[in-house]
Amino acid sequence: MRRRLLPYTLPAALAGLILWACQRDRFGHDDPNAVEPTLTVGEAQSIFERQFSEMLPYMTKAAGDLPVGMTPGDFTPLWNKARIGANREMDGADVPIDPKFIFVAVFNRITEKGDTVRQTVDITQKLVVKKWRDTTECMASSYIATIVPTPEYYARHRNVAKDFQYAGSKGEFSGFVVYQTLDGLPVAIDNYRDGKPVRHDYFPRITEQNLDSVANVMDEAMGEVSFQAGTPRSFGLGTEEDPLKPDQEVTVTAKRNSGADRWLITITYQPSGLPTGGSPNPSDITYITPNIPTGGGGSTGNHSQDNGRPTKFTDDCSGNKTTLKTAAGNLLEIMKNVPKLYPENPTFQEFMQTVQNNMGVEHSMILKADFHTGNIYFGNIRSAEKSDDFIDVENNNLTIGIIHSHPDSHMTPPSALDVVDLGGQLAEGNNDVQASYVVVRNDIYCLQVTDPEKAKAFAAANPIPEGESSFPEDSPVGRLWEEGSGRMKSVGGYDDQYCATMAYVLERADAGITLLRLKPGKKMFEAYGLTTNAKGEYYPTQCR
Repeated sequence: MRRRLLPYTLPAALAGLILWACQRDRFGHDDPNAVEPTLTVGEAQSIFERQFSEMLPYMTKAAGDLPVGMTPGDFTPLWNKARIGANREMDGADVPIDPKFIFVAVFNRITEKGDTVRQTVDITQKLVVKKWRDTTECMASSYIATIVPTPEYYARHRNVAKDFQYAGSKGEFSGFVVYQTLDGLPVAIDNYRDGKPVRHDYFPRITEQNLDSVANVMDEAMGEVSFQAGTPRSFGLGTEEDPLKPDQEVTVTAKRNSGADRWLITITYQPSGLPTGGSPNPSDITYITPNIPTGGGGSTGNHSQDNGRPTKFTDDCSGNKTTLKTAAGNLLEIMKNVPKLYPENPTFQEFMQTVQNNMGVEHSMILKADFHTGNIYFGNIRSAEKSDDFIDVENNNLTIGIIHSHPDSHMTPPSALDVVDLGGQLAEGNNDVQASYVVVRNDIYCLQVTDPEKAKAFAAANPIPEGESSFPEDSPVGRLWEEGSGRMKSVGGYDDQYCATMAYVLERADAGITLLRLKPGKKMFEAYGLTTNAKGEYYPTQCR
């Protein structure tokens, strides 16, 4: 442990700083006798800001882009997502953070054959604020909680930030949690198995004399695990519920399935240190092109309606929708982890940073796969010159995925032009294109190809006039859009109505493309579709 946490914080301890903890404090332990909290989010924020300002003169600053120990660096507490809980002794606030640095933990496991297998998990860090009730002793304290799940738990539960709550339920969490002061000094470590505390080690004060014993206790509590250096966090889909993995920990390869159609692709990624033939890493993802027909139809039954029109989506995962959700999510996850092949190749995080820095214009980037070498990498980021310009997506026969953004002047879901351009890419010889992603505010939409021949035919039959983004009103598909728009005008807000209408067009026209949407805070895409009742009336569906 001395090589992992303590060297970075010992100077502060030797300076005589007194920790803000009480001997009786047992961090984050559940209490069946929960009571109504008296602590408010606003009060927790005031406690943190006061203590942060008090600690600021003593904090060790990071040099450049290097973290100090396991501290998250400069971070922004997400107070609008804070959760408050309480028991008879204390109130606690559980506050997600947007950190400068993110970390991964590497578990070294010995197999029965004596082989060492490395398994990597993402580390979640939060701000926690606790306040004692009805006492003048140790009134309030702020800490950083570093939550490290076991590989087995991580394989089943990726949303660790939501599953583990400091002043609330721990769910089925297995792993350990290290609590540190705001400058990184360890205070305690708790071990959990299936949501239950199994070990608690508390360090009321760290000195030069007890440094070795503290390190030994923490090493014993953590087991055979090491921490990878923190990686600067970039803007992206990444939230505290969806951390982005460090590029240097990931290798991505692509290959064709033997004997399969030309557009079937398998892509996997895994930590570079995983031995060949070792146990699968729980974070591995395989993308296999969903080579299946569009299906359509779906269940019939009761549908909410207003004067014959639908008012909400019907839940329906029939046909291929579950497969499409998995495919869309896996390819996006792979995009997030594609490393630089050469220094000039961008990453997903750099693309999202470009979008954030200039939301006034469209930006685009393509994902390429060279099946002779197995390399996967991004092409250059392209940016439009003006807010009303449509982006020019790169045309390349290695393309397997497209991503572009919609600017703040027209933050609408995927347009007719986006659909036709996807089919056009296939028609121009880019036969391996799988999907086109569209970034709109905090949503990411996916146009997933389900039948490339139908997608090419749809694009050829429905050209979009130069400078336009909608289907021509006097065309068959334009009339389908008008029908769908009128039919779906009572479904939720604008985005819901738009998605329902686009699903109406894609299925009625048998376009070989399905629309999906990843909403903020969600782990899975939702697939949009269409169904009919006994009268042949159309209703929009969602596979959540």
